[in-house]
Order: sequence, then C-alpha cells, then structure tokens
Amino acid sequence: MRDYTDMMNMAPAELVRHALDCAKVGILSIALVEALAIQLDAEAAEATQAARLREELEEAEQRAAMWQEECRALQRQMDRTYG
Repeated sequence: MRDYTDMMNMAPAELVRHALDCAKVGILSIALVEALAIQLDAEAAEATQAARLREELEEAEQRAAMWQEECRALQRQMDRTYG
C-alpha cells in the first residue's frame, strides 16, 4: 500500500488505477479516499474554470464579430464617400 504522499504525487490516471487495484483486493484506506477526494475537487475546479473560459471566449468572439462588422460598414461608407 502506498502512503499518502505517494498518492498525492500520482498522476490522476495512476491514482485511479491504484484505487481500482485496491478495491479489487478489498483494501480501502482513509489516505486513498482523501487523495481521490482531493483529485476530484481539483478536477471540478478545472472544469469550472474551463466553463468560465469557454464563456469568456464566446463573448470575445461575439465582440470580435461585432467589431468586424463595424469595420466593414465603415469601409463601405468610405468607399461610397471617397471611392
């Protein structure tokens, strides 16, 4: 059985494999549960941040599209005026 520090330093996929191996033989430790909980919390925080960044990107894309259309309208106006 690995100790708490080992489990906290595992990559997520490795931690999951270790947990599954422990579950197969009926070993469940507080350290393992805590390491998994911390990993899940980190994954949830990353998912929340990714969702926020996705929203910010969509807003930026909308603003860019509006500016692009405004630039095109100004170009058409300049073409009519000076062209």
